[in-house]
Amino acid sequence: MTASAARQYFAGCGALFDDAAEACSRYDRCYTIAGRQVVVRTAGAELTTCTAPALAQPSTQQFDTTASDLVVDMWDSATSAVPIGQAPWEPDDLGPLGLVRTYCDDRFLSAVDVHTASLSLFDRATSHGRFWLEDARRMAYWQSASPLRLILSWWAASRRMQRRSSDIVRLALREFLGGSRRLPGRPIDRVRGLIGSLESGIPDLAARDRDYVRGSLTRG
Repeated sequence: MTASAARQYFAGCGALFDDAAEACSRYDRCYTIAGRQVVVRTAGAELTTCTAPALAQPSTQQFDTTASDLVVDMWDSATSAVPIGQAPWEPDDLGPLGLVRTYCDDRFLSAVDVHTASLSLFDRATSHGRFWLEDARRMAYWQSASPLRLILSWWAASRRMQRRSSDIVRLALREFLGGSRRLPGRPIDRVRGLIGSLESGIPDLAARDRDYVRGSLTRG
């Protein structure tokens, strides 16, 4: 992967979102999440209907996108007739939690959920996320119950600690493995909850990351 591959892919997906919004109208909403202003822009009303109840009521009808703490663009191909296109990576490039190793760097994060046919992208430098789904009408119940979980987790980690997700995991493991405090009990009990509290302070956003670390420790 060249240094600009992740940047180019993020920009290309932004162009696809613009095409989708032009095809079926754009709906902008502003939410207050963890005391921060989050603007969610959707192409078509279907994704707004699926995600708005869990994101709570919009904080205000009048808002300035340029002054927001996070902007997320969402679209689906079924509603907009704008396909995502063929992925530029190989199946072997997918790591834990669907992270695309070759399209993650110090600035950009990319993850694929093959079970729900969805894609999450995040630009740390601009706090801008993008989420694509094949068909909003078939959104999994856990996605509508906890919308944009992965992007919100990345954003929270970036804001609170200015560190990459991998840095946060390493910091947590270093604390429990080699820190000055030695806690009694099994390793799985000593690390329980540590990743989540370091990750964001927002409950359950790091659940899958925490489960992965726990499973790795249990397997030895």
